[in-house]
Amino acid sequence: MISRKILFLCALFFSGCASPVELESLGSVNDPGWSSASEGDVPSRFLVVGYAYDADKRAAFETAMVADLRAAGVLAEASMEHFPDLRDLEISALIDYLEASPDAAVLVARALVVTQERYRSGHRVSLSGLLSEDAVIWEVAQGALLQASLYVPGWPKAVWWEHARLSVQRDIGMEALGAYAEDVVRSLVRDGVIARQED
Repeated sequence: MISRKILFLCALFFSGCASPVELESLGSVNDPGWSSASEGDVPSRFLVVGYAYDADKRAAFETAMVADLRAAGVLAEASMEHFPDLRDLEISALIDYLEASPDAAVLVARALVVTQERYRSGHRVSLSGLLSEDAVIWEVAQGALLQASLYVPGWPKAVWWEHARLSVQRDIGMEALGAYAEDVVRSLVRDGVIARQED
């Protein structure tokens, strides 16, 4: 009996340590008019906006995205540094940022849909206080359909956007947000949307 409990606790420990993140890129699109008009004039100064009302997740995403953009040679800053309260980040403020420099860009990332699914993991544990029955452990998986959009001066709508599907066990945390930030930057580089800032 004791050995079963020990095995169960070990299984819980290792399953708790594992936090697999599945991220699937659903493709990216460039505005063809902007692509042809902007040859040699791609943005190199980004304001990153993580559109999330959870302040911790917004901060985690913006921090990860800024670090990845800087590693790619782009000047980047987090919107939370200027607008700690997301409610203060209005369209007029973003327009002012874009109009301040011809090489500026605003990168907005948000979740279009968030899902939560509970499923039976198959792990069972005997608990004498629970109707003397074996209890099945229920796991929680969260998913999200994510969109990143890029806005540049002089264009009334996004000139580049990408969709991705994210799936994680338990909560969408730092690992998932970091993986998504890396994916967005890879797509920006692949699509030739960002330019390395010369030192």
